[in-house]
Amino acid sequence: MVAQSTGIAFGAGLYTPAQAARLTELNPRRLRRWVFGYKWGAERESGPLLLRESSRTEGEDLSFADLVEILFVRAFLREGCSMQTIRRAAQVAREIFQDARPFSLKKLETDGHRIFARMTPESAEEESLLELAKRQQVFAQVVRPYIRQLDYEHDIAARWWPMGHREHVVVDPRRQFGQPIVAKAAVPTRVLFGAASAGESVADISSWYSVSVPEVEAALRFEQHLQGQQRRAA
Repeated sequence: MVAQSTGIAFGAGLYTPAQAARLTELNPRRLRRWVFGYKWGAERESGPLLLRESSRTEGEDLSFADLVEILFVRAFLREGCSMQTIRRAAQVAREIFQDARPFSLKKLETDGHRIFARMTPESAEEESLLELAKRQQVFAQVVRPYIRQLDYEHDIAARWWPMGHREHVVVDPRRQFGQPIVAKAAVPTRVLFGAASAGESVADISSWYSVSVPEVEAALRFEQHLQGQQRRAA
């Protein structure tokens, strides 16, 4: 039996499908297919790609762990992995790690075609990797750009830095209910962006919200990026 992930235990971040689609820069319809599955024709259907943390959410709400799972599926697809490979990898990873949301664990890698599970410590000179789709043990150098955006606690995703750690925007389920914020002051990026959209200057926004100018500028870049992605996905 697959155990429920503890990825939400340290935070209460909850997201509607629309909010999750906005943050992960996905078309809302596509995200819903991944999370809830879909039907086509009279008798054909495709089940959910991800196992939602339903024991802690009501209705269609998603948890932070669910958000990270979606982020990783998006990353695997962008690296060139097929949906069939991702679906098979998720199934095998759940069995190996006994966790319903294995993509939120710091154990997966990709080379753009296959998805691997690390079977030896990160400090090993040559990591042992298991190709999940075929359950084959391999040794490989793989790319890790999406892992670098995450902070882990006990190998479970705890925070997401969508613009990278050098920027000031973070998604942390323990702060502001998991909404994107500037890290130091914990002010939601949408609040700062709303003030700028109303015609206020960066200097005034910085003063009013006790947020540094670089944080305000990072929040504006983040929100502008999301708006651009939404327009392209529409």
